[in-house]
Parts: sequence; structure tokens; C-alpha cells
Amino acid sequence: MSEDRNLRTAERKMKLFCACLLLGWSFLIVYITKQQLMPLYVAPRMEWLVKGSALVCYILGIFQVYMAFVPDKRSDPSACNCTAIEIKHKRGFASSLSSCSAAITLLLPFILTYVWPPMPLSSQAAALKGIQYAPSASLKQWTTGPTSSLLASKDNTTPSNPTAESLPPDSSSSSNAATEQSDTIEPSGVVSKEQEQLPATSTKVPTFEADEFTQIYADLAKQLYNKEVIVVTEEQYMEIILTLDLFKEQFAGKRIRIPGFVYQDKEMEKGRFAIARFSMQCCTADASPFGILSINHTKQNVKADEWVEGEGVLTIAKHENNQVMLLKIDSLRSIPAKEDPYVYPDFNFGS
Repeated sequence: MSEDRNLRTAERKMKLFCACLLLGWSFLIVYITKQQLMPLYVAPRMEWLVKGSALVCYILGIFQVYMAFVPDKRSDPSACNCTAIEIKHKRGFASSLSSCSAAITLLLPFILTYVWPPMPLSSQAAALKGIQYAPSASLKQWTTGPTSSLLASKDNTTPSNPTAESLPPDSSSSSNAATEQSDTIEPSGVVSKEQEQLPATSTKVPTFEADEFTQIYADLAKQLYNKEVIVVTEEQYMEIILTLDLFKEQFAGKRIRIPGFVYQDKEMEKGRFAIARFSMQCCTADASPFGILSINHTKQNVKADEWVEGEGVLTIAKHENNQVMLLKIDSLRSIPAKEDPYVYPDFNFGS
């Protein structure tokens, strides 16, 4: 009887402990919501699931408190027609194991929240994940046939840190010397002064080749091209960036204005950086950094993770033998950090 009483006491304590964790998890979600910290964890379209889980955790927590003080009929051997030894063995092992697993699962988020307080992803995370300088490369995994050949002709790049860049020649110039110059990468892996001075304007009327997969981006490209300054907006950040990259030859010479945080790799020379943002699908675990390589032609100095808005002429650069967008910034200003630092896909795009 003494052993059975001790076992019931231990189970009651475990249930109360789990109840505290469930209720604490519920209150933590409420706190995060009231402090407007939810965007640091999940995308807006997923918030209702997290908020709903707070209600579920609250109900389960109250139920655990109830079960902790309700007599367990299984403690009576006659109720299940089995021996007390078999009951103790089953309850003592299986029940304790499942309770400990549940407790660890619920306790882990509290530990992680304490170790890593909520804060936006920054340059450190971007360096670990690798910035995408050519987001149109992601379309390759969804396309086959004619679209694959269309995208393959655009010399996209893979995620990495910039170590080599060089500007192409003026598209309106047919000078062989300029062509040879644009294909040459400096030994130090940076853009030469002569290359930076090359104009990037083009008088050719652009055509936007597209198929069933890229037609929506071609339609957006036609709308953007007529604008004097193409502004990369919060609502369609990824769609505009992808369109500019997909048709970067046509947009070379156009003025672009883009906000974001400054990413500077250690190998970048002064005045070279990327204006980047993290794109989120569901939560921070799948957040991916995207950005545009930039050359600062202003007198304003910037530092890593500073939020800026850069405006300049879009050109094309070589990065690790691949063509990527390069923004020659002639207007740069600091801006307050965004309340929601992430950008999200526009699920109504193309509809």
C-alpha cells in the first residue's frame, strides 16, 4: 500500500508539472501576441494556428489539473481483473515515460526562449544561410522543358558570399576593348575603377520572353519598366526582386529604390555591401536571405545590420562566373528598422 501510494503521489506531481507547462506555454503565447513579437516567429498567415494552440494548451492544462486530483480507478486491481504488480509495472514504466517525454517537449521552448530572446534575423544568420543574389534560380526546380532553357540562359548564381564582382560593358557600345574589360575579374576579386565608370544605360526596346511559368513575371516586368524609379515594395518584395533578376538584361540602366538591412562580408571592400531582406514562408526556420549587391557612390558610411534605403542604377555584375544584379547607389539614407523585418510571398500575385 505504501508503494502504491507513493506511485500515485509521483504521478500526481508529474501531472501537475505538465499542467504548469501547458498553462505556461499558453500564457507565453498570449504574452508574445500582446508584445507584438509574433512576426519574429511565424508568418502572419500562420498566426491563427499559434493563437489557437494557446487555447488548446490552456484546456489541456486545466484537464491535467483535474486528472491529478481525480482518483484513478486503475489503482484497484479488481477494476481491470489483473494483479496489482502488473498494474504498477505498466503504470510505473509506460506512464512515466510518456509523461517525461511530454514534459521535455513542453519545457524546451521555455529554455530556448530564455537562451535566445526574440530578435530579428541579422547578418550573422544571413552569413550562415548564404544570401541569394539571383532568386530566379529557385524557379529551376519547378520548371522543365522550354522554361528550363529560358532560365538557364540567364546565368543565375547560387547562395554564397560575394567575393568577386565586375561590371559589364555599356550595352550601347560595341567596343572590343570594353568587352574584354568587362570579362576580366581583378586579382583581388573586386570591381575596377574603370569598370565602375562604364555607363549602364540601354536604348534597346526590351522584350520579355516568357512561358506558362514566367508569364506573370513578364506581365509585372512590363508594368515596372514604364516607371521612372522602380520601388521594391514591402507587399511584393520577392516578386519584384525575382522579376528584376529574371529580366536583368532588360532592366539594366533603370533606376531602382530598395530598402533593407546592410550585409557586409569580411572580404568586401569598403563601399561594397548588399541590401538584403529575409523572406519567410511559414516561420523563421524557413526564412531565406535575398539581396542585391551594391556599390556605394555616396559619402554616407554604413555599417552591418543598419537599415537603409538605397537608390541607384541597376547594372549587371559577375559573381563567381555568374551574372547577378548590381546596384550603383547614388542616393542612400538611413531608415528606422521595420516593425516587421521580414517579407512574405504575395499569394494573390498573378491571380
